[in-house]
Amino acid sequence: MRNSAVLAGFVVMGLLGLRPALAQDAVGGGASFPNAVYQKWIEMAKAQTGLAIQYSSAGEAGAGQSKVLAREIDFSVSGLPMPASMRSGGNLVQFPVVIGAVAPVFNLPGVPSGQLRLNGALLAKIFTGGIKQWNDPAIVAINPGIALPDMEIRPVSIRDAGAGASFGFTQYILAADAEWREKHGPMVTRRWAIGSNVEDAAAMVETIKILPGSIGYMPYGLAMRTKQSLVALLNPAGKYVVPTLDGIAAASARADWNGAVDLVMTLVNQPGDESWPIAQTSYAQIPLDPQDPARSKAVRQFFDFAYSKGGSVLADFGFVPLSPDVQNKARTLWTKVGS
Repeated sequence: MRNSAVLAGFVVMGLLGLRPALAQDAVGGGASFPNAVYQKWIEMAKAQTGLAIQYSSAGEAGAGQSKVLAREIDFSVSGLPMPASMRSGGNLVQFPVVIGAVAPVFNLPGVPSGQLRLNGALLAKIFTGGIKQWNDPAIVAINPGIALPDMEIRPVSIRDAGAGASFGFTQYILAADAEWREKHGPMVTRRWAIGSNVEDAAAMVETIKILPGSIGYMPYGLAMRTKQSLVALLNPAGKYVVPTLDGIAAASARADWNGAVDLVMTLVNQPGDESWPIAQTSYAQIPLDPQDPARSKAVRQFFDFAYSKGGSVLADFGFVPLSPDVQNKARTLWTKVGS
C-alpha cells in the first residue's frame, strides 16, 4: 500500500513537471534575480556533463542564506552580499557569479522609453513623497522638449526591501542623496518607500503595465523581456544613459576588482561615459565544511561550468559574465573548501 502511494506521488510530480530531489542532487536556493539564468545553466550542465543540480527561488531575501547557514542546502545565491562576520561564523566562502542590473521603469502616457530623465536625488524625493507630480519643475528642468503631464506620480516598490532589485536601487539613491545617507546609513535593507508595494518583480511588471503615472524598478533582464519603458539615469560621467548589456559590462570593467576584499564589489556608479549606474553583482555562498563532499564537488563543478560555458546564454537574460580574471580569482576561493 505504501509503495502504491509513493508511486502515485511520483506520477503526480511528473504530471506537474516537478522532479523529486535525489540523493546525489546538489541543491541550491536563494535569489529570484538570476533564477532564469540558473535554470538554463542547470539544463545545460545536465545535458553536457551529467551534473545533477537543483535551484529554487527562496522567497524572502536572505532565505537562501539562512538555509545554507543551517546546512539545509548545498549553496545559496544572493544579490545582497553576506557580511564577512556572518560568513566567518557560518564557515562559508562567497564569490561573485554574474553581473546584472536594476532598471527603473515607468508608465507615462506620451513619453517614450528612454526619453524620461531622472537622477538619484529625484528618485529619492519621488519614492519618499517629496515630489508628487510628473510636471514638477525639478523634473521638467532636466527633461527639455518632453511634454510631461500634470499627473500624479505613483511610486511602486517591492515589498521585501532586502530583495536584490530593491537593494541595488536603494544603493543608487543612497550614493546620490546625502540626506538619505544621514537618515538611513550606507545600506538600507528594509522597506522605505511610499506608494504601492508588490510581492516581487513579476508583480511589478503587471502593476506598472496597468497603472498610468507609475514608476518602479526591476531586474534589467525582466524589463527587457517584458518591453518596459526605461528611465534614463544620470551616471557619474554626467551622461544620461539607459540600461544596455554594453553599459552593464562597462560598469563591471571599470570596477577595481583587484582591490575588492573577498571579491565583494559594489558596481553602483562606476565611472565611464557608457556605464550603467545600477549594475549589480550576484553572489553564491557555499560551506567550507560540506556535509556531503560529493554534492559539494558537484556544486563547484557546476559553477566552473557556468563560468566556462554559461556565458553564451547570459545576454538572453540581461546579464553579462565576469571577466576571466575575476572568474579565476573566484576559483581560488574554492580551494579552501574541505581544508
